[in-house]
Amino acid sequence: MRSLFAVVLCVASFAALSPAADPPAASRPALAVHNDFEGGSAKVLSIDQDAGVVRVQPGGDPKLGWPCWWSFKLTGIDRARTLTIVIDASGLKDHAGKPFDPSWALPARAAWSRDGRTWRQTADGKAGKGSMTYTVEVEAGEAHFAWAEPFTGTTAAEFIRQVAARCKDAQPFVLCRTPGGRDVPAVRFGQPAPGKLGVWVQARQHAWECGSSHVAAGLVHWLAGDDERAAALRRRTCITVVPVMDVDNVAVGAGGKNQPPHDHNRDWSDKPLYASVAAAQKEILSLIRQGGLEVCLDLHNPGKNDREPFFFLPPREQCSDANWADYQRFLAGLRQEMVGPLTYKGRTRESGPKYDPKMWRFMGASWMRQATDGHTVAMTLETPWSLSECSTDNLRRVGRELGLAIELYLRDRRCAAQPAWEKDTMQILFIGNSYTYVNDLPRMLSTLAAAGPRKLRIQTDRQVEGGQSLMGHWNKGQAVEKIRKGGWDFVVLQDQSLTPAMRPQLTKEYAPKLDAEIRKVGATTVFYMTWARKKDPPMIDKLSRTYTEVARELGAAVAPVGLAWKAAIEQRADLELFAADGSHPSPAGTYLAACVFYATLTGEDPTKLPPGAVKAVPAETARFLQTIARDTVTAQAAAPSGLDSPPAPQPRK
Repeated sequence: MRSLFAVVLCVASFAALSPAADPPAASRPALAVHNDFEGGSAKVLSIDQDAGVVRVQPGGDPKLGWPCWWSFKLTGIDRARTLTIVIDASGLKDHAGKPFDPSWALPARAAWSRDGRTWRQTADGKAGKGSMTYTVEVEAGEAHFAWAEPFTGTTAAEFIRQVAARCKDAQPFVLCRTPGGRDVPAVRFGQPAPGKLGVWVQARQHAWECGSSHVAAGLVHWLAGDDERAAALRRRTCITVVPVMDVDNVAVGAGGKNQPPHDHNRDWSDKPLYASVAAAQKEILSLIRQGGLEVCLDLHNPGKNDREPFFFLPPREQCSDANWADYQRFLAGLRQEMVGPLTYKGRTRESGPKYDPKMWRFMGASWMRQATDGHTVAMTLETPWSLSECSTDNLRRVGRELGLAIELYLRDRRCAAQPAWEKDTMQILFIGNSYTYVNDLPRMLSTLAAAGPRKLRIQTDRQVEGGQSLMGHWNKGQAVEKIRKGGWDFVVLQDQSLTPAMRPQLTKEYAPKLDAEIRKVGATTVFYMTWARKKDPPMIDKLSRTYTEVARELGAAVAPVGLAWKAAIEQRADLELFAADGSHPSPAGTYLAACVFYATLTGEDPTKLPPGAVKAVPAETARFLQTIARDTVTAQAAAPSGLDSPPAPQPRK
């Protein structure tokens, strides 16, 4: 009896210590593939429930670009099992029905996640004929698998919201609304201002190139952080970043590349098909008009066999010696800062006619360079994706290192002089007539600046004479003498009040002469757009057109005072901006002009000014005029072309 008990005890103990056997196949939950979510794309070829092998094909519509992106959720996973995920891209066709190279769909390592939020890489996959096999121990009831960690329009919006919550300099905005009814999220650090350095960075013109969005996110994360170099770059520049350009194709899991009749990166013409390209052009032209554009970067992912980051540059023969030297300085900074694991070793390729003889002019970086008359560093960064080193963390590190290189380049580029908008003291010369000296606009501007949050000291001088025009100032010579004394940050030019509307050819003839003298002393020209006479409101359209055309041609700035007057009058007919003669300004009219100049010259928000700084203007009126000034300057900066007046701001509710 004792021996029988010992045998039973041994058997029981062995059973307790042995691993549990796999449950019968009938008792396991069934594996199922789901792609009904933003960015989802997968076509199920087969599921072996017993072996835990899931074979899928990228599910993107070839008519919407290369069918290489895939992303799906797998449910019904037995926690104790090892899964085998096979991506079979053999047999894929492009939009024309021709065989599609499967390698574009097969990264060396895939991305996977238990919850769709925290992602990691698989081990290296095993390549087959047109396929890649990944083995994963999930230890969860469901999991997400993708070509790379997904980054959709929704991801971008939430990421930017979080950045703005922790960095007061980050300003979220919507670049545009797509035909699919989706927002294209973007973020801007700093406001455009005369002479301020502009930087434009965009990613994901091809929806499948998910890695480029992570590079953009790494740049934004660094810009919003506490690094002293990031803070310095935020102060000195206006930087705009668009993490996802092709939001619609990203949302439906399409590739975007080579989408008929052409994709986003061949759409940079005078009549773009895609809303995000048209909106980006509008923003870029606005940056050029407001302060200039120094760096434009278009972020992409290259071919599978590219093993290190590289840049597309314009052909050498298209660049001046000075511009080519700028490219070389920027590349040197990239070699210094982009140290890896994805290291930039200096490799470049030539874009232009040799790269795409028919469409090169309509590619993003090419258009950006042409729009700035060839002085900008405009390049395409290609960051590899099919390496074990291409984790999300490493891609975002590329973005951070890209930011360091931009900071280094712009620091060297403008190290000789502190930008005017950073100075505690500004020197401004006003050249004009009674519209400038009635109620003493220069002094009122100085008063407002001193009362504002930064306590700026604006020192002014003037060359003014009743009824004088730019032609008269040029011919008499005193204005030119004052310009040539130098030391100015800004020189404000105001033509006779009727000339830009009635004889615009004179404004266009003499403004460039004065602007050339202003540039010689290193100052920035700002045109004082005046208002229509009280008896002739439509005159503002002609005034606005002439001043904006001239400023655009010269690369100068415009203080849109006349448009602010128009908006204020439309919203508050009871408010008297005119003096008794119906031409010159009342104190309230001059106050509005001063607020517009404050916003234009400093990039600061005039609604932050104390409403009682100018005693001649009641506080309630001051608050209203501050809001009008802010909204008008913002609308002017966002206008798509210097040839059209922006819409007057609407009352805030």
